[in-house]
Amino acid sequence: MNLPEHYLDDLLLFFGRRPGTLALYEALLRRLDAAFPGASLKIQKTQKLYQ
Repeated sequence: MNLPEHYLDDLLLFFGRRPGTLALYEALLRRLDAAFPGASLKIQKTQKLYQ
């Protein structure tokens, strides 16, 4: 999978407040990488999460 230059920094910033979701994201990423090895990934701001 093609990852952007600052992928790890962006990933930790995005999931920093929700560490329990990081493991789920990583499991999904492994499956996506296996299915689409040439895909590109981009981390960006999403809609506000309601708690």
